[in-house]
Amino acid sequence: MQIQPRQAATDSNRSLDFDHIAYSGGVANRGHVAVEISYREAVILPPVPAMIGGPYYEPFEILALDPAEIIAEKLRALCQRVRPTDLADAAEVVAVANPDIARVRECIPHKFASGIVRVGRHADRVRRNIEAMADD
Repeated sequence: MQIQPRQAATDSNRSLDFDHIAYSGGVANRGHVAVEISYREAVILPPVPAMIGGPYYEPFEILALDPAEIIAEKLRALCQRVRPTDLADAAEVVAVANPDIARVRECIPHKFASGIVRVGRHADRVRRNIEAMADD
């Protein structure tokens, strides 16, 4: 597989974003993906082991973000923007990993801290942004 990233769309002290990375080879032959790396805050929960690779490669273990923290991150994203993939990602994590809601609540104050998310009624913004995606 070959990957050809373009110049980063955002390269700041808060994130590194590539909007249009071309790839070729593998199962899909060719296409484009976007990658966002955020380093606004530290990871809250210890990483958990996860198996990846199958069915395309021999499965192997990596350390991954705890599913509860993934949901807290996706709630933050849903508060900040209207992107159906954020909602779909959250639904997939809930369906596959069934995260502990108490651990999600533990992460939320860190993910919604001042300087990371604009102050205000976060739950209302999440609801409004989800409702805005109803047609999608």
